[in-house]
This record gives sequence, structure tokens and C-alpha cells, in this order.
Amino acid sequence: MRTEIVSMKEKQPGFTLIELLIVVAIIGILAAIAVPNFMNAQVRAKVARCQADMKSLSTALESYRVDNNMYPPTPNTAGNLRFARLSRLTSPVSYMTSVPLDPFRQGIDVTNSALFQAEDSAYPLWDPDYANPRRQDGNTFQWIPDQNRRTGGYVLHGAMPDTDYEDAEGMPLHIYDSSNGLKSSGDYYRFGS
Repeated sequence: MRTEIVSMKEKQPGFTLIELLIVVAIIGILAAIAVPNFMNAQVRAKVARCQADMKSLSTALESYRVDNNMYPPTPNTAGNLRFARLSRLTSPVSYMTSVPLDPFRQGIDVTNSALFQAEDSAYPLWDPDYANPRRQDGNTFQWIPDQNRRTGGYVLHGAMPDTDYEDAEGMPLHIYDSSNGLKSSGDYYRFGS
């Protein structure tokens, strides 16, 4: 009877502890290789979306200008740096179906936040159409029209992977470049006529 028990143990199929540890180590190495590549793919996709959304915004702004002989009006004239409403691009005439959100700033509630404070003014405007580079609670792209809205240009401004807006007053601008690393500091700008 004792010989039967010993022979049964020898014939049982299964993995040894060493074999299981080797398999777990291989899976861990593969995961360590795959996860950063997946994260980089997400950042590259958001960068491409940001560039495409800004191109769409630029096209809508130029279409608005052709129809109205000016860019959408700014909410106030106090200060040198003015941010204007992008929601005018969606109604009453639809130049685009909706104003795109900055893909690097999504998930931030803009409905109950002061997103804009005019440069050189002491009062905030409570409106989800605005974003402010000095605050972290705006998730829309910034649009800064030139002082002369009829003939001047504008700047579209996106936060990019560092998720914060660089100081628009500081020159030179911190321009995002993926060759500095996908998560490098800097913002994406699109300048219009």
C-alpha cells in the first residue's frame, strides 16, 4: 500500500514553485514594457486631438469673421489681455456643433467656477466659456483675440501634457514640442490672422 501512495505522488501533473515564479516574472517584465507604451500612446492621441480641435476652432473663428466682419466680441474692454466667448461659434449660427474641450484638462467642473478674470481688472466673470491661465479650474481652450478685433489676430492656447497653462505674458512662450519628451513642459498655440 505504501508503494501505491509514493507512485501516485510521482505521477501527479502540476507546476513547481520555481516554474510559477518564472512565469510571473515574465508577465511582470512584459507588463513593465507595455504599460509605458500604452501611456505614451494616450498622450500622443491627446496631442493629435488638441491640434485637430484647434484647427477646427480656427476654421470656425475665420468663418465667423467672414460672416460678421469681426471675431466674436470679448466680454469687456478692461485690460490688455482679453478672453472671448467661444460659445458664439455654436449659436445662433452653427460654425461648429460644440466648443471642444482641452483634452488635457477634462474632468474639471467648469459650471460652478470662476474661470476668467480680466487682466488689469478687479472683477471675475462667472462663465464656463472662459479659461484663465492663472487658475487650474478651466478646461476649455483659451482664445485671446487681438486688441483690434476687426483686423487683428488671435491666439488659441491649449495646456498640453503638463496640464497647466503657462503664463501667457512671459516671453518667450513655452511652446510644447514632443521631441523634448511627450510629457515635457509647454503649451500648444495656434495663431490666427
